[in-house]
Amino acid sequence: MSPLVPPGGPLLDQSEAAQYLHKSARWMRRAFSERTVPTIKVGRSVFVRRADLDALIESGYRPANGTAKPGLAASPRARSSKRRPQALTDRAKGAGCGD
Repeated sequence: MSPLVPPGGPLLDQSEAAQYLHKSARWMRRAFSERTVPTIKVGRSVFVRRADLDALIESGYRPANGTAKPGLAASPRARSSKRRPQALTDRAKGAGCGD
């Protein structure tokens, strides 16, 4: 009899999930507690589906050189156009130096 595999792939415990993502156990523990990934609790044990980890990886995908992956929108976090505060630009020009 083959082992039962739930929909979404096999269930991974915290250490297996950390190894799958190439992250530390501490990072994975924090992701579990902050609910960064959906978890499944069985008794006192907490598991995550491999498909949910794959979705986490896909959500962090950022295309290189502006080429978008089919089916995904371009990253909304484009370079911001923040300006320097006026006081900093005045100092750079030499204003307010006590002339």
